[in-house]
Amino acid sequence: MNCRIVEGMICTAIDSEVNCPCDECKKRHFSNGISFFFLKDKFWVETVSEEELFLRLKTLNPQFEFQRDTLRHTIRDCFDFGKVVTDIQVCTDICSVSFQYTFGESVINWTCDAVVPVSSVLHYHVVLPLSFALESLCKKQDLLHNKLLALNHHANRLHEKLMLPMGEDMKKEDVDLETEEKRRNELQKKLADKLGKSKSKELKRHGIFRK
Repeated sequence: MNCRIVEGMICTAIDSEVNCPCDECKKRHFSNGISFFFLKDKFWVETVSEEELFLRLKTLNPQFEFQRDTLRHTIRDCFDFGKVVTDIQVCTDICSVSFQYTFGESVINWTCDAVVPVSSVLHYHVVLPLSFALESLCKKQDLLHNKLLALNHHANRLHEKLMLPMGEDMKKEDVDLETEEKRRNELQKKLADKLGKSKSKELKRHGIFRK
């Protein structure tokens, strides 16, 4: 499938098998042709059979001889890379778009005359793709919203933690370690005092006094 945008119009060409039950895709399948789709305010389609492709290309470019095995490649080049040489003519029922592809000193012309298709073509090639795209966008938006909520929650927690007075955000195990350290220091102090008093008594017993 080839797609481009020309003067605000979405132009698409399908020349391969796609899993689509619409009338134009069925027609393309049986005629071994190419379907050209144009979307701008309205929707137009033209499906051209392989034989019609060959005859139209010869008619638009009588100065060249074309080979059937390179026919599709030539038309795709015109459609994909050719510039629009005339204004897009949009009538009530027909959309006519002309392309001109230049390579070297040669110029190839191609023209599409598309018409408003039946509703099934509009449904499968416009409504359903837009519906799927909208559904995908909504899912991505929900996912992004959830990620933003998680980031906001994390930021709030971080802010609260940074705003706490020094020491208030200590973990329970840190508080327990600090309490244990204080108890150990007090115990060591008491033992040191007892040991000091014991040594003093021992010295007094031997008649030795501290100055």
